[in-house]
Amino acid sequence: MPATAEVSGVVLRHVTREVIGKVSETITKIVQDPATQSFENVTEEREMKDPVIVFFPNKTCQVMPSALAERKGFLGMPEVLNLATVEDHSTPAGRYKNALRLEDRQAAWYEMETTLINRCISGSGHPLPIDTTYSKDSFYFEKKAKHIKELVE
Repeated sequence: MPATAEVSGVVLRHVTREVIGKVSETITKIVQDPATQSFENVTEEREMKDPVIVFFPNKTCQVMPSALAERKGFLGMPEVLNLATVEDHSTPAGRYKNALRLEDRQAAWYEMETTLINRCISGSGHPLPIDTTYSKDSFYFEKKAKHIKELVE
């Protein structure tokens, strides 16, 4: 199996990261005018509560409140798509699948997350306002995230 087939085929279903900074959202409400009994759309800008950004394998991402992300299942550990097809042990997916130590498995996971995020950003650019960014720490391994980044770098 060629290496390019594995890189494009074995990916995480999604990667979620916390947003650092303020993100605004537009809320549209339907309001009835009491005098004319007609309805109109009223939009307002407000700050999003606890925003997270979710990166997807199709090179897109979406910013949403963490409550909505939790309802949609994006705060839980994502599955690795096509993990059974991994044959090359030198790729991040191969190292994740065949790791004997937890630290090695988490480092490979972090590398798969970083790869997915980089693919999304390369396709669409920086997805957040200029003064806002996302956390570089893994959402799923909070206690070991700093150690994992040192292993990868």
